Amino acid sequence: MYIKKIIIIGLLVNLLNSFVQALNYKVFINEILPSPKGPDEKEEFIEIFNANDFELDLTGWKISDKVGKTKTYIFLKGTKISAKSYLILNRPTTKITLNNDGDELILSDSSGEIVDQVSYQKAQEGKSYSKTDSGWIWTSNLTPGKENFNLSQVSNKKESENSLIEKEEFKAAIPKSSQSLIIFLISLSFAIFSAIVFLILKRRLIKEDKP
Repeated sequence: MYIKKIIIIGLLVNLLNSFVQALNYKVFINEILPSPKGPDEKEEFIEIFNANDFELDLTGWKISDKVGKTKTYIFLKGTKISAKSYLILNRPTTKITLNNDGDELILSDSSGEIVDQVSYQKAQEGKSYSKTDSGWIWTSNLTPGKENFNLSQVSNKKESENSLIEKEEFKAAIPKSSQSLIIFLISLSFAIFSAIVFLILKRRLIKEDKP
C-alpha cells in the first residue's frame, strides 16, 4: 500500500511538472534555410530556440512540414535544449524537405499540442528565413546556432556610428575655428595698429610742412 502511494505521488509530481512546463513554453522555430547555395539535401536546416530560463526535454516532440512530400520528425529520447540556447536540425537528420516554392512547419510537444508554426512563400536562394523583433525576414546573414541578424540592431549601430562621427567632426572643427579666429584677430589688430601709426606719421608730416 505504501509503495502504491509513492508511485501515485511520483506520477502526480511528473504530471504537475509537465503541466507547469507546458504553461511556460517559450520554444520557437527561429531560422530555416530552404534554398542553400549548396545541395539542398545536405545544407537545409531548421533552427529551434529555447527562450526559457530552464533546460527543456524534447523527447517525443515533433516537427513536420505540410506541403509536397510531407515528413514528420520525432525528437529522440533524451533530446534536450539548454536555456537560452539553439538546436540545429539538418535535413539529413530530419529527412524534412523544405520546399523552395513555399512550405509550412509545425512544432508540437509530446502531447501533440502545437507550440509554434511558421510558413513561407517562395524561398530566396542562399538566404535564410529568420525570426526578428520586427517579424520574419529573408536574410543572407545565416546565423545557425547564434542570435539572428536584426535590422533594428544594425540601425542602432549605424546611428551610434553616425553620432560618433559627428562628435569627432565637431571636436576636429573646434581647433580649426579657434585657429581661424586667432589669425583674424591678429590680422585685425595689426591692421588697426598700422592705420594708427600711419595717421600719426601723416599728422607729423603735415605739421612739419607748415611754416
